[in-house]
Amino acid sequence: MLDEYGIFLRNGLILGEDADVNLGRPADAIEPLHKAFQTTEEFAAKDRNDAVSRMRVATQEQHWATSCASAIHGELLPCMT
Repeated sequence: MLDEYGIFLRNGLILGEDADVNLGRPADAIEPLHKAFQTTEEFAAKDRNDAVSRMRVATQEQHWATSCASAIHGELLPCMT
């Protein structure tokens, strides 16, 4: 399960990482970054004392939120669902 995290993360960052080289497609980055967030959140929920997993959740949440904000072009996209 956690091995999928890296795949989703890299895919999302390549598509639309904020302030870095990317394909300029932040709207397309939302789904893989959301999946990476969900994957890390599920893993971290198994052991709330695992600091590494909790830090991954925080990092993923930041990437996901940034891509959602970058993808907004005059209309609200369904980022936070």
